[in-house]
This record gives sequence, C-alpha cells and structure tokens, in this order.
Amino acid sequence: MTENEIRELPPAVREQFHKVANHEIDQDPGVKLLLEELSGCEKEERLTLEKSNAVRTLSQVANDSLVEARAGLAAIEAERPNVVIQALIDGDGFEKDDELLERRQELMLKIDRLELALPQLEKLLKRDAQIHSMCVMRIESLNASLKEIRDRLKLQIAQMRVFG
Repeated sequence: MTENEIRELPPAVREQFHKVANHEIDQDPGVKLLLEELSGCEKEERLTLEKSNAVRTLSQVANDSLVEARAGLAAIEAERPNVVIQALIDGDGFEKDDELLERRQELMLKIDRLELALPQLEKLLKRDAQIHSMCVMRIESLNASLKEIRDRLKLQIAQMRVFG
C-alpha cells in the first residue's frame, strides 16, 4: 500500500494497521516463502560481491606485476650490451649475461601468463557485475512483493480488530 492509501484508511483502522508488527504476520506461508527467497538472494549477492572484490584485487595485483615485469625486462635489455662488452674486455666469460638471459626468460614467461590472465579476469568481473545486478533487481522485487503481502495482511488484521 502507498502512504496515500494508508492515510485514506479510517483512523481506527489506520491506527491498528500501524500497530501490527511484522513478526505477527511473518508466519504466513506466502510471507515465509518470500523471506526464504529473499534470504537466498541476499546471500548470493553477498557472495558475488565478495568474489568480485577478490577478483578485482587479483586483477590489480596481476596488472601491477605485469608493469613490474615489463620494467624488469626493459632494464635487462638495457643492461645486456654493457655486460657483454665488459665480459669481452675482461675475458671472464658470459656468466653474468647468462644470468640476465635466464632472468629475461623468466620475465617473458611471466608477462605472457599475465597477459593471458588479465582479459579472463575482466570477463569474470563483468559476469559478476551482471549477476550482482540481477540479484539486486530480484531483491528489490522480492522486497516490493513482501511489502505488498505484509500490508495486505496487516490491513486484514487491522480491520478484524476494528470491525470484528
């Protein structure tokens, strides 16, 4: 019922309507069913938000790691010519360059994996956002239905109290 509809009720009925507590009508089978469904939707919404937050955090960490790995790779590429020249001058061999090449390979593998993962994480975020949106709409719909049923039951109880 709207506030205007409630205001239009006879004063005695309106007073009794406001006195009826939800716990007095929550045992109604229709109300119980809606409350159970609402609880399930609210739980799904919470879980979806928690999952989405975890994926968002993971995505940010992966993105930061990608930036760091690319910077590390660029640093290695910049350092290698000097290391190779120094090895030739010193005649000590290329152990230092071998270490840089090994690290470069590790970073390239890491970059490849992160570049594969990031779009998939974005897809998960979009899917979770859609699920969350559907949950919110369903919760709003259930709350509206619940209010409608509760108001109807409160009105029946109020009328019985006033008119017998």
